[in-house]
Amino acid sequence: MVGWIDEHRPAAEGRPQSFDLGGLFLLPPRTLPAHSTWNRLGFWLEDVVAAHKDPPSEAAPRADRVMLVGAPHWLLVLLAGAVVAWQLARGRARGRGQFRATPR
Repeated sequence: MVGWIDEHRPAAEGRPQSFDLGGLFLLPPRTLPAHSTWNRLGFWLEDVVAAHKDPPSEAAPRADRVMLVGAPHWLLVLLAGAVVAWQLARGRARGRGQFRATPR
């Protein structure tokens, strides 16, 4: 998933916690419940704006704005493979003798 989450907290809540880089990356992922067939296939679009009276997102319930876009991992692998196959096919169509070990 790619996106951003805007979460503003009032200063009355106290001093912000220190940033723990290791703890941030070692936490288990938060799973979002699938609401549609597209979500079950791996496609996600979360666009929630609290000012528009949208219901809170499961990704960040206290956030003012959530914008997340997700694609399934198998689609990204398939697209990368298609680009490699296209490059190989394009190189063969130009001719095999294009690059020589010794100049003429």
